[in-house]
Amino acid sequence: MSEKRFDELWDWQEAEDLAQEIYRVVNKFPSEEKYNLISQLRSAAVSVFSNIAEGCGRGTDKDYVRFLINARGSTQEILAQLHFAETMNYISEEEYKMFYQRYNKLAAAINNHINFLRSKKK
Repeated sequence: MSEKRFDELWDWQEAEDLAQEIYRVVNKFPSEEKYNLISQLRSAAVSVFSNIAEGCGRGTDKDYVRFLINARGSTQEILAQLHFAETMNYISEEEYKMFYQRYNKLAAAINNHINFLRSKKK
């Protein structure tokens, strides 16, 4: 279990900041995407920081790791959806590259967090 509050963790802070960026960028998407891609992106973005927070509040490191794995998976889901958004010209290549770099950095941080928690068992 974490010795910090979830909102003190860099990965949670970055995930929340990125979710805010996702919410801003999808406002430019066509209205017909409201219940499709916009909804999917928003849900996945919120899922990242929500899973980090929920895992932090669980009673065991094993549970925490499970929620971190879900969070890491959501980062890749977001990148796939943003790649599609770029191919549809809903976002620019520059926007995609920015998200790609930040989400991959976040995924690496979550992975380090997972590895740290798993190493505590040894």
